Amino acid sequence: MVEKILLDTDALIELHKDRKELNRVLLSFDCHISIVSLYEYLFGLIYRGRDLEESKRYMEELYYVVPLTQEILKRALTLDVDLTKEGHRLEFRDLVIGATAIEMNMPLVTGNIKHFERMKAHGLSILPLGSLTGSSSHRSR
Repeated sequence: MVEKILLDTDALIELHKDRKELNRVLLSFDCHISIVSLYEYLFGLIYRGRDLEESKRYMEELYYVVPLTQEILKRALTLDVDLTKEGHRLEFRDLVIGATAIEMNMPLVTGNIKHFERMKAHGLSILPLGSLTGSSSHRSR
């Protein structure tokens, strides 16, 4: 059985820089993305002049796009309140992406480990992007 994973936006961007690596990951894993990551990725493409419909269709062929459900929304709200009380505010997009991974019971693949680590105590499983690609990809926002 192929492992299901949720790609964070930064992982998505990095993977799409190397078609060979992207194909290897797509063959090795059942890759999902949050609707938020789809939006962020498409924004970058459209900003640079790519066709919206063609780009969106291509991404939807490659990935299962997880919609924002009531359960994900509730989880994001709970995370937001809990993390705020702990003194760790996160951006809405990151809360939704993290909540999506938790609700879908999938590890989040990201190059931004330090940022998402705040959610580990709340049930988020994280896979470093480098563990999929063999690189030491890591950055902080």
